[in-house]
Amino acid sequence: MASPSTRRIYRAALCLGWGVALSFFSPAVEAANIGTVVPVVGQVADLVYDAARNLVYLTNPARSTIEIYSVEGRRLAGNIPTGLQPGSLALSTDGNTLYVANIGANSVSAISLITQQIAADYFVGSRPDAIAIGYDGNVVILGTAGLLRLDPVTGRITPVPISPPAIPPAGLPAITPSPTPATFFAGLVSTASRNLIIGLSNNRLFVYEVASGTVLRSRNVTGLRALMSASTDGSRFMAGPYLFDTQTLAILGRAGTAAANLTGGSAFSVDGNSVYAWFSNQIQFNPLNTNNPQNPGGAQIPGAIAGQITAQPTQAVLQVLRSSSLAQELGLRLPEPIVSKMIASTDGQNLFANSTSGMLVIPIGQLSNLPVLDVSATNVVLSVDACNRGIATATVLVRNLGGGRMTFAATINNLAAPVILNRGSGVAPTTLTISWDPRTVTTRGTLQFAVLIVSPEAVNLE
Repeated sequence: MASPSTRRIYRAALCLGWGVALSFFSPAVEAANIGTVVPVVGQVADLVYDAARNLVYLTNPARSTIEIYSVEGRRLAGNIPTGLQPGSLALSTDGNTLYVANIGANSVSAISLITQQIAADYFVGSRPDAIAIGYDGNVVILGTAGLLRLDPVTGRITPVPISPPAIPPAGLPAITPSPTPATFFAGLVSTASRNLIIGLSNNRLFVYEVASGTVLRSRNVTGLRALMSASTDGSRFMAGPYLFDTQTLAILGRAGTAAANLTGGSAFSVDGNSVYAWFSNQIQFNPLNTNNPQNPGGAQIPGAIAGQITAQPTQAVLQVLRSSSLAQELGLRLPEPIVSKMIASTDGQNLFANSTSGMLVIPIGQLSNLPVLDVSATNVVLSVDACNRGIATATVLVRNLGGGRMTFAATINNLAAPVILNRGSGVAPTTLTISWDPRTVTTRGTLQFAVLIVSPEAVNLE
């Protein structure tokens, strides 16, 4: 069997004059993941969703092709040859042309999605790291030559100046200055209306307005990877692990720290209320969890020895964060880590991300149909009067916030604990009763221990 997928840790603080602490581990169960890995020969640098055709286009710089993934067919359905080392992708406003930035050829290709062939090539003369399309149909290019605007009708390329910021924006403390890695590539992301395009160069974060063709505002940043996403209304965006306000460029929250070797990605939910994100150095969702991939040696549970080292640990945790502050709401198990890009389908049903062996397809819209372990309380306090040492009890409801059948097992991390669970396993929803008999202990003090609840079907990490 694989090692346990610990879902929720209860800490019960016994406020009494007696206590004892020994260690016990929960039985092994198999972990459940959300998402499917689509293997890709080569690598995936960028991806874009075509809602009209229900396809995902993936750049494969190792093979100089665009891979085509059919969402309905759940398989790779072909490929299109491109220029040398395709990187960034952007879909035209009418959805019939796919623009590809060829970083190895210093060019941008326009691919007709009707014929699935290159219709035009535009020589940029410098490395085009990232491209985006405004509502006017022009192609915005960011790379080693700075910010450029390409008119695909005339082929004219115009430089766009990025003015330095007047004063540092308000908000959370500024990003700690750090060196820019030699492998840095700039990034762009457009809002759903395509009126605003947010960009990140090696030292500048900026907001470009399509209507005026100018940069509205910018701020200095260093050492920030261009892992970009934007909310549908354009009011907020992610750059690396940081959440920014589009109007002020103030930092509203963070899900990790800036690092030269940072990997991961983020995407906003269609309603704009949540951010889905995974970063290689993200803030731990539950530092006490024995199967948290950020605790490879096992977690230290209060009152016990180090947690179990899992034989098949969770590879990555997709965090569901509040979009206003990046406060953690839920952690979902992924089959493998995200590399640099994640996008959401326009109907909100799927997330697509490049991963270590290809592409991840995450059916986030089906989360309500998948088992999600939850409890009615995360902390339980059992206490008695020293002069009235009767049995104290508390109840906790173990429930399934999603769908399907969800079983669970519950154990105490202390073999000799004076605490009894009314059941060691069950099917959610059910009530777990925790009882404590103070007459069985004589040591004064406050005893803290954990109740571990594990489920082989639940996709969340709690």
